[in-house]
Amino acid sequence: MKIMKKTQKLILFCIAVLAVGAAVFFLGRAVFPARADAFGFALIALCAVLILCAVFEGSRLSVLRISLISVMTALSVCGRVVFYAVPFFKPVSAVVILCGMYLGPVAGMICGAMSALLSGVFFGYGLWLPFQMLAWGMIGAFSGILRAPMKKSRLLLCAFGALSGVVFSAFMDIFTVLNFGNGFDGAMYAAAIVSALPVTAVYAVSNVIFLLALCRPVEKKLSRVLSAY
Repeated sequence: MKIMKKTQKLILFCIAVLAVGAAVFFLGRAVFPARADAFGFALIALCAVLILCAVFEGSRLSVLRISLISVMTALSVCGRVVFYAVPFFKPVSAVVILCGMYLGPVAGMICGAMSALLSGVFFGYGLWLPFQMLAWGMIGAFSGILRAPMKKSRLLLCAFGALSGVVFSAFMDIFTVLNFGNGFDGAMYAAAIVSALPVTAVYAVSNVIFLLALCRPVEKKLSRVLSAY
């Protein structure tokens, strides 16, 4: 009965978020017609993040798992800060992937979203934040969904890490086009992807390097803690 009530509250919250988002979107189109596409996509990203947070709130994670998610999120944020001087070479995606792989999709999702939010204290906040939160959150969620085959194959894990770097870069390029153009333009998006190829390559390679470096120690530590309780 209690689970049913939580599910109903979650559904009502999601409906409320979508309804308010739709109202704000149409208001934004009326007030800022020239920036309607950018405004609308940013709003979609923000609504998605709110729904992801509601899913976490409605989940039945133990105190231990919540503590481990906090530790992984702190590791992700600290890693991003430590590698501040190396452009685009960050361990965030790798840590988020490992969190999802060993603690589940909800854990990976919240680790990704919170990593973007908390590291913004150091890197600054802007309109790109909902995009980063959504991108890293979905990377964490999918790593949790695909955790069984990725635990068996390091090659598949590295392939997922490289693909995550490509997808993250391509997703953030949507923000670039919407932020600097007059609505979404396919040609401009293609140009943004091509011009960002060096950055995308660094994203992909860094994910693979950090996954190979962190996978074994993270697996040992998390397995030890989870098996002890």
